[in-house]
Amino acid sequence: GRGARDAGPWLDALIGGWRLSGITHFQDGTPFSVHQPGDCNNDGISDDRPDRVGPGTLNSSLRSPDKWFETSDFVDPEPYSFGNSGRNVLVGPSYAKWDISVIKQKRISDGSLIEFRVELFYAFNQVNFDQPYPVMGTSSFGKIFGASRAREIEVALRYSF
Repeated sequence: GRGARDAGPWLDALIGGWRLSGITHFQDGTPFSVHQPGDCNNDGISDDRPDRVGPGTLNSSLRSPDKWFETSDFVDPEPYSFGNSGRNVLVGPSYAKWDISVIKQKRISDGSLIEFRVELFYAFNQVNFDQPYPVMGTSSFGKIFGASRAREIEVALRYSF
């Protein structure tokens, strides 16, 4: 057959002519800001920024969904003053997605076509966490509560005439 010299026509029909394609998406984490739940500086706008007394980041080996960044590095500023924490000073989890498809087409003697297709979305079932909760003064502060979808598999058989 086409792929193996020793294969007969029936084996070539079974294992020959497969197509593999895929799409990958890799992304660094998205920057985000820590903020307070109210109008601490009394300017009429809520979600003020806190004071930052440390870098706020954790070593990657210490990060977990229960504590993505060092929450103790963010404190309340003095009343009626602006916090010194900048915008987007922390970075959320990175993202990786692999979509893969495997397709086999076979012409039939009357000119029609049979196509067998398997598509895998999030093929390697890698966990992609959502952003951590950035609001100080809550029990959720610094924690991650969501993740991307799990692996999905679609199998299709199509007959075209």
